[in-house]
Amino acid sequence: MNKEILNRFWRYRENPRQFIEQFFHIETTPERIQGLLHRNIKPIRGKIYPFYFSKDQEILYEHFIKQRQQRKPVRLIVLKSRQQCSSTLWAAILFAETILNPNVKSLLIGNLENISLEIFAKINLFYSDLPKELQPTILTGQWAKRKVIFDNKNGTGLHSQIRVDVSGNKDAGAGTTPTHFLASEVARWFYPEEIMLSVMPGIPKEHGSVIILESTAQGYGNYFHQQYLLAKSKKTDFEAVFLPWYICRYYQKPLDKKWFDIPIDSEVDYQPEQELKKRYNLSDEQLYWRRQTIDNDCQGDPLKFMQEYPSDDNEAFISTEMNVFNVRKLQELSCRSYCCKGQKGDIKNNRFIPTFDGYWEIWEAPQEKSTYIFGVDSGTGIQNGDPNVTIVLRADTLDQVAEYHSHTDASIYAQDIIEGAKYFNNAFIIIEITGTGGGATLERIKDNYFNLYRWEKIDEFGKVITSKLGFETGAYTKGLLIQDIKDYINFDLGKIRSKVLISELMSYLKYANGKMEAANNCYDDRVMALGLCLRAYRSNQRRWETPLKKETKINNDYTYNLEEQVIYVPFKNRDKGEPLNQIIKTPYGNF
Repeated sequence: MNKEILNRFWRYRENPRQFIEQFFHIETTPERIQGLLHRNIKPIRGKIYPFYFSKDQEILYEHFIKQRQQRKPVRLIVLKSRQQCSSTLWAAILFAETILNPNVKSLLIGNLENISLEIFAKINLFYSDLPKELQPTILTGQWAKRKVIFDNKNGTGLHSQIRVDVSGNKDAGAGTTPTHFLASEVARWFYPEEIMLSVMPGIPKEHGSVIILESTAQGYGNYFHQQYLLAKSKKTDFEAVFLPWYICRYYQKPLDKKWFDIPIDSEVDYQPEQELKKRYNLSDEQLYWRRQTIDNDCQGDPLKFMQEYPSDDNEAFISTEMNVFNVRKLQELSCRSYCCKGQKGDIKNNRFIPTFDGYWEIWEAPQEKSTYIFGVDSGTGIQNGDPNVTIVLRADTLDQVAEYHSHTDASIYAQDIIEGAKYFNNAFIIIEITGTGGGATLERIKDNYFNLYRWEKIDEFGKVITSKLGFETGAYTKGLLIQDIKDYINFDLGKIRSKVLISELMSYLKYANGKMEAANNCYDDRVMALGLCLRAYRSNQRRWETPLKKETKINNDYTYNLEEQVIYVPFKNRDKGEPLNQIIKTPYGNF
């Protein structure tokens, strides 16, 4: 190369986009190129067009170049909608990196044979349309094997290579030590764990290496879903990137008579259009494209549209055959304005103290004449175990007003709950006691707080009704909680304000063996806490019409309420399963 071309190569190494847009070509249709770029581009020949970045590709490239400029190894996991040209972009970037730098080994793996062939055809087009002076020397006889080595016979050339393989081959990538790796449509791979285990350890961990995992979603629990969640929670070096359908300029349709025949947000199939329009600032043309795609490509089912063209990453992983709760209703709840970020903080001495890393998140401060219910689901108390979660509902509206989340031990959690319950007008607390965490939390709360739920049941001999503090979760009682939540969602009984709770409800699945639980690497603690709140609300142990007033502790055994003039007895005998002969009248019902 002459000095001028060599200087241009050095510049392109820092910013491969300039190299791609100046020299690379793609094969596409005039309608698609116009729809993606919103401008007229003349073809080079036939259906071959210059490679210009679309809005979707610009977003992906910004994440790529940001990590590169920070001198980090590039690690991205991309969740996308259909036909957003992600694999085309990454194939172009990896090919540019391969021919602009010496000693680069690029490996690209597609999910199917035809996908891998298509990727390789794009790379072939990139190379063949380069100016002759920019085409690096290739060792002969390698194109047919989908492996290209850029070098000369003397071994004094680039000594770089690019290889394309397929996920149906368990040995794909075995025996190689790539510096650049693209895993395309990982969610649909046949052997993701085996292939990734053979490839990932050999990739350098320093600046200059590139690993891209990109895919549309394919339900819960698979390898891609697990890795995306880990990246989203920042438990790995990967950065999670989500591309919603509406950022693609191609996904819109000019309005015609059919659009005006059906009012926006009508009852026929397309809800919740109004909420989607407000939340994502969508145009009528985008909503009309959505309608047409639901009717023509998704069998008239909006849930299938959500799977293929998600608006957020919760929708992307929907598995309609397995979801326990009504996903469409959950999407409507998620789109509404009241599902928003609350204020983080801590509650101490009957005051809410805003802090950046507080355990509490509050959407609505306690109202003077309202009563509240605490659903308490205790965790393990260790950092990587199940968390401590509390959901707070306002009893007269059943709206979620607060949420607690921590990994503290039982004593700290119990004290936080007592402080929170006093702040929320001496809230009614229901505690899930199955497991060691719940029992330990209950033991610490019951000695210092009075307004607790008691689970009534017939004992094993069927002779007497026993009552004990807390709520035990078994096969039967868990079904009660789940049904309560279904009714709450289906009949719009209250507002859910936590996006994380919505996410957990969406990822709560029923498997073929009848078991209901969270998908792999997902949590259901907020789901259970919400169910506990609703179960407590359905009980007759509390009069919801008037809030409890401030109480005065008389001694360790009795609590005196100033407003009701009633003494609350701790029922120690009932805790031991011993029946009481005397019925005691309390504001929570008769015991």
